[in-house]
Amino acid sequence: MTSTSTSTDGPLREFNIITGLWGPKEDYIQLVGNSRLLEKFFKDKECVYVSDLEDIFLEYEGDDDDIVKLALVYFIEISLLGKDRRTKVDIGFFKIANDWNTFNNYDWGRIVFVRTLSALDKQYAKGKKKSTQTKKYTINGFLHALQVWAYESIPTIIGCGVDKVNDHAIPRMLRWVCQQSPKSQTISQVFDSPMFIIKAVIEMTTEEEQLKIASGEFFENFRSSTIIQSKNVKEWNS
Repeated sequence: MTSTSTSTDGPLREFNIITGLWGPKEDYIQLVGNSRLLEKFFKDKECVYVSDLEDIFLEYEGDDDDIVKLALVYFIEISLLGKDRRTKVDIGFFKIANDWNTFNNYDWGRIVFVRTLSALDKQYAKGKKKSTQTKKYTINGFLHALQVWAYESIPTIIGCGVDKVNDHAIPRMLRWVCQQSPKSQTISQVFDSPMFIIKAVIEMTTEEEQLKIASGEFFENFRSSTIIQSKNVKEWNS
C-alpha cells in the first residue's frame, strides 16, 4: 500500500473525521537535501531510535526552537504512530519538522492512516502463522483512532466500558471516553448480539464539512504563498 493509493480515500475520509488530521488535496511537499536537525543532534549516528530522542531531551541544555522540533518528531512517533523507544525514527520526519510551515501543512492524516493499516496487516499475517501464535501482540500505529472509529460505527458498544460524553465535539475522538478496558467476553457479546449493527458510512456534520473545506483552503493558500516566495528568491538570486 502506498500513500498515493486511491483505494484508501473512502476509509481515509472517515479516519480524518475521527482524528481531524485533514491534509492537502495533493502531496506536493517534496523533501530534498539533508536534515539540519539530524546533522545537529545525530551527526555520527547511522540509525536514530526513539530512545535517542529521549536521551537528547535529558541532556540538551539549550533553549531554542530545535528542541521543540525534536519534540514534534517524538510526538509523531510515539503518539500517532504508536512506536516504542526501541524502534527506529523515520529520518524524513526530521526534514519535515525542520520547517514550521512544512510540518503544519504536511498530510499527517494520510501517512498515519496508511502506516496504521500496514501495521495491522503485518500483525494479521503473523497471526496466521502457527509458529507465531501468542496470547498477546503489539501493533504500531494510531490505534486509539481505530477504537473511536469502532465506537462511532457500532452503536451497541456504548455502555461496555465506553461512554459518549459529547455529541458535537470536533474531532470525534473528543466525544468518547473509555472508563476501563472491556473484557474480551464483553466484546464478544456485542458482536454476537442479534442487535449488532455496523454503520456502513460515517456521515459528516455541517461543522465537520466546513472544517474540511477550511483546511483545504488553508493548504491551498500555503501552497500559493510558497510558490510566490520561491519565485521571489529565484529572481533575487538571478
